[in-house]
Amino acid sequence: MTSLVPTIAAGAAEWLQRTSFSTDAVSAELCGRLAFLAAWLRRSASLPVLPDEHREALADAFTVVPVQAPTMDAWRPAYSWLQVASLAEFHGHRELARLLVDALASHAAHDGELLALCEGQRGRIARTSGDLDDAAEHYADAIRRTTPLPKRDAWTRALCGLANVHIDRGNYPAAERCLRRALTAGPQVAAPTRVHPWMGLAMVRRKRGDLVDAMLCAWNAFDLIADGMPQRADLLVTLAECASDLGDHAAAINGFQHALRLAVATRVRIAAATGLVQAHTRQFATASALARKNEWLEHAMAPDAVDALTQLDELLQQPLAPQELTLALLVRTEAWVTLADAPPNGALDATRWLDRARALIAAHGYHEYAFRVEALVKRLEAREESIAGELPARAPALRRRQRARPTVVQRLAEYSSAAPTAAVGI
Repeated sequence: MTSLVPTIAAGAAEWLQRTSFSTDAVSAELCGRLAFLAAWLRRSASLPVLPDEHREALADAFTVVPVQAPTMDAWRPAYSWLQVASLAEFHGHRELARLLVDALASHAAHDGELLALCEGQRGRIARTSGDLDDAAEHYADAIRRTTPLPKRDAWTRALCGLANVHIDRGNYPAAERCLRRALTAGPQVAAPTRVHPWMGLAMVRRKRGDLVDAMLCAWNAFDLIADGMPQRADLLVTLAECASDLGDHAAAINGFQHALRLAVATRVRIAAATGLVQAHTRQFATASALARKNEWLEHAMAPDAVDALTQLDELLQQPLAPQELTLALLVRTEAWVTLADAPPNGALDATRWLDRARALIAAHGYHEYAFRVEALVKRLEAREESIAGELPARAPALRRRQRARPTVVQRLAEYSSAAPTAAVGI
């Protein structure tokens, strides 16, 4: 490899010259290392083992993508290279991720399962780039290349990916058919692999507004995973999001708190911290006017709400994937507008959060967040106009009719990592 280093470095430099990436030093260093690895993989005559020096340098960065790791022996060289491609994709370097996947596929001519994984990853890259037709073709090709195999998950992952394309198009019945088909693999694949279609069904039900059904699906997935598996924290986030949408913020807060305690991956931690702050914000906004006034006059929020804001602020200082960072900045701004936690420089911070979110939305095409920015601008202006008065401007309180708490929500409200949860039938 030593003799190839100048050539590989030149290839990496060429790629970096014709692309753009964050000027943040950490992001630039990561992008440069990934570009070097992509150039090396493309020039190798056979599939190389990821060098220890790169494995160690990328160790912290790998923690953001553990749930995307395939069900494959970790000692196989392909495992690490799939992770490297996922890492590039997660940080918004989709072209670089595609280069890595294409180079990996060129070394997998006789490995149908690995080729299917590569096709599935191409599909995910195309989908996150907005090319749904291309994504659907890649997922369909992945499905054709493999079948349900013990301790392998390319087939089920491809079906779940195709379901995501249908979800993006609003075709929920087609998405559910894909996910149900993935579940037919049954005992042919390991239990953790069946987690993915259940998680997908939870997403479909949530998109359709069937929040209790979504929680039922999430609990089914939860029952398939063992302690210590990264999906446990991911599913607690899903359950908590559903509970928050149902208006049961106390149950949501419990779920997000436990997810934060369990999560190792930065991606899941930022989702849990963002959700936790949003749940506290909604809980405060839906409280009675008298309760809000008393809390403001006392100038003291509940300690757990303060802790949630502190954790989110700490995560905002770390290198995050663009989409997770965008949502976290919007939620943090919304919390400042709604909660009585404004220090003297709070307005300046809120403006900076919103400006950073705007820049990310423009750079990455996250148009689904644009309407939230405009709403927050109006609320921020109203807050600034009234800050000199007795009370700050508030979001309108949402009046909800009292109703019995569903069993699946009660289970989340009582959830403790020390008490295993029984399976839920559906």
